Amino acid sequence: MNKRLRQAMILAGKRPDKIIQLADDCMQKLTSEDITLDEAKSIVSRMARILEASERYEPKTLLRDIPLRS
Repeated sequence: MNKRLRQAMILAGKRPDKIIQLADDCMQKLTSEDITLDEAKSIVSRMARILEASERYEPKTLLRDIPLRS
C-alpha cells in the first residue's frame, strides 16, 4: 500500500495496518485450507453480500454490534 493511499484511509477514519493484517490472516487461513482460487473468490463474494445487507448501519458501526445473517 503506497503512502498516499494509506494517508487517505487514515483521513477517512480507517486503520490501514489492521486492514492489511486481517486480510493477510484471511489469505493465510484460506491457503492453509487448500482452497482453490475459484473457491476463494466465492467466499469473498459471499462475505461481500453478507456485509452489503448490513449497509443500513453507519459505516463506523462495529461488526460485533450488527446482527449479521448469512
